[in-house]
Amino acid sequence: MFTMLKNSLEIDKLNALFSTHNLTALAIQQGFIKRKPRKIDPQNFLIALFLVILQQASSLRKIALMLGSMKNILISKQAIDKRINEAFVQFLEQVLAYIIAYKIKTPSLISSRFKRIIVHDSSTVRLPDHLAKEFPGSKNHKGNTYAMIKIQTLYDLRTDQFCHFQITPFTI
Repeated sequence: MFTMLKNSLEIDKLNALFSTHNLTALAIQQGFIKRKPRKIDPQNFLIALFLVILQQASSLRKIALMLGSMKNILISKQAIDKRINEAFVQFLEQVLAYIIAYKIKTPSLISSRFKRIIVHDSSTVRLPDHLAKEFPGSKNHKGNTYAMIKIQTLYDLRTDQFCHFQITPFTI
């Protein structure tokens, strides 16, 4: 019961954040969707994806179940798999840029004095252990390798765009 209430609150927060921006237009611009979505619209897809990630139980099946329960329809894991491609990654980059621009308001006095204001971030995310071959991470004292990715970003606050966005194994 608590998980459902917590998910409901998270959905409300994400809906409020995304309601100010037309995600469908952004998804079309990035090539994530080609026409008006029937079952899987970008906003609900992102919300389902984020909720599954927050539960730390990511799988295509769980994303499909979450999205299906939100829209009260049946969605296959194959339908989710089809939509996770290069265009989706570009769409996510633009959504992330939008969220950063929304959350960080650069004071005009500061922004008028500088040509560029660059924010650099390097984050690591632990993945399920079966992905250790593709995304090798740190090792423990027994020599076991964990699966981890490193997300490197450079973001220009003046132009609200990424200068650099890269996802690599932790060891690179």
